[in-house]
Amino acid sequence: SPAEAPRISAPLSPRGEHIFLQLMLEKALASDDGNAIQQASKRLLDASNEATPCGAPATLLQASIWLLSQKQAEGVLLAERAAFTYPDDLPLTVLLADLLLQQKKDEQSIDLLRGFTERNPHNNEAKAEAGMVFLRCGRQAEALKAFESIPEDGRTPIIRFTYAQALNSA
Repeated sequence: SPAEAPRISAPLSPRGEHIFLQLMLEKALASDDGNAIQQASKRLLDASNEATPCGAPATLLQASIWLLSQKQAEGVLLAERAAFTYPDDLPLTVLLADLLLQQKKDEQSIDLLRGFTERNPHNNEAKAEAGMVFLRCGRQAEALKAFESIPEDGRTPIIRFTYAQALNSA
């Protein structure tokens, strides 16, 4: 049946298992098969719960979360587990913050990025991401403060551009 997971004959490495699960999810989403999407989602969530969640690079997990979030609410749950498992992975944190914003959970999104920047005070990209979230939430003063906390030599062109947007909207 299309909802059943394909059988594999040899055990997979943790990375191979995660890639397999990601491909399974992509195929389910492409076919818009609700049962297959649910099964792939469950397996990804189970894998993210394990002590060593698939041993997968966070970027693969991030791609799976994004794909899943387009069709299923479980995408946020997987993103939360991934951010907990990889707390110092900025792209996963930003992905979860964006998903929270989409659900109108502005304060949770802000708190998530605040926590990240407190744990990683020298991460200029994280400060810029926090500034962008403040802007999206209409909090210009806090956005300016976030951008101004980035040393001049740490401001990339995209950070300078977004900082200028914050200045223009204040």
